[in-house]
Amino acid sequence: MMTLRSTVLAVSIAGITVLSRGVQAQVLPERRLVAGVLHLAHPFDALRRAPQWALASSPSASTSGMDAPDFDLTNARQVQLLADGRIIALSSIGSRLVVFAPDGRPERVLGRQGKGPGELMAPSGLTRTRGDTLLIPDASNNRLNWVVPSKGFVRTRPLPALPPLAGGRYLRPEGSLNTGELVLSTAGVVQAGLGGAGAVTRPTASVIMLTSDGTRATIVANVPDLEVRDIETRFRGRRSSDSRPLLFTRYATVTAWDTVVATGSGDGYRIDLRNVRGVVRTTITVARPRRVVTSAMRDSMIARALQRLNAPGRERMVDPEELRRQAVEAPAADSLPPYGSWFVTPNRTLWVLDAWAPGDRTRAATAFRQDGAITARLTWSQPGDAVAFTDDAVVLRQTDADDVVSLRVYRMQRPPRAALAPHAR
Repeated sequence: MMTLRSTVLAVSIAGITVLSRGVQAQVLPERRLVAGVLHLAHPFDALRRAPQWALASSPSASTSGMDAPDFDLTNARQVQLLADGRIIALSSIGSRLVVFAPDGRPERVLGRQGKGPGELMAPSGLTRTRGDTLLIPDASNNRLNWVVPSKGFVRTRPLPALPPLAGGRYLRPEGSLNTGELVLSTAGVVQAGLGGAGAVTRPTASVIMLTSDGTRATIVANVPDLEVRDIETRFRGRRSSDSRPLLFTRYATVTAWDTVVATGSGDGYRIDLRNVRGVVRTTITVARPRRVVTSAMRDSMIARALQRLNAPGRERMVDPEELRRQAVEAPAADSLPPYGSWFVTPNRTLWVLDAWAPGDRTRAATAFRQDGAITARLTWSQPGDAVAFTDDAVVLRQTDADDVVSLRVYRMQRPPRAALAPHAR
């Protein structure tokens, strides 16, 4: 179903609908109420019919920490783009926050490895709460940290008592609701398989609701997480077993989205919207088939793993040959996940990345409203991983030929004439 937010005439030429300048289109879902749950369903061609956006050809800002070791981004994958344009990244090695000015110049470093005030041991991520305040859980120090980039660490408190969690005490921040509650999860933790040798199983991740002051935590849902399989290990000739995620595994996805918690398990292109008690009230689906994992995709992932193992400067390994054997024999899923990471922007849009595979020349993301409408389809060919979204920009994490990592901000471009032509990948 297509609706227009304008009365401007739509003209059909050779089967392609072209809208006059300035028209904002949206693709609306079919609505069904089943057992009290609102189902908002899109057919397979909904993404093709959505308004097609692109990224600017050159970045509006790029970080420049190459000559400043404290601002090295090699181990930084958690990124936030603040309202004033500053770029914040959390480095897992060294446990520090690096702050860049809106033009990408290094500005300041916050935190360091340790157990004292203003220090972190094992931060599991960062997310924005109200305004530009950041929340960083640190299970190793058993505390929550609130950080204001212009001031530093402004508050800490011990982690609240937690019931038994799927995934242990690892807590990943997933955003805050507009009512103040903080959403955390244990998604992404490799857990022991449940089905014995050779069986592929999916242990669950916990979804946790935390009061705004961090004093009380409640598990509100459990979502199937990584697909794992027990494999045989032979370190130094000793046979044992360990659980490993499949290459191209599905995984649990969790994010705070205005008034609801959005979750996904990868069981089809489906987004479940839960209330603060974890009850699913709405589901958004797209009838989009998963892509088959090819031999070339798998071989490329194995080559990357071997390259990391053989990289110069890597710490001495206990049994490098065994690690290489495991990399070559790593089990893989038969299909890519239905989607990649999710991002919520200030205007309450949920951006859902397409699943990506080695060899893909373009990447894409889809914009959803909570009523299920698809408001945009964004594609780009610039290299790098999308690590942050705002209302009108995307931050890409890019690595150059010398393995220097930078963060670059690209503005979204809406075509001057909204053309709803077929747009195949």
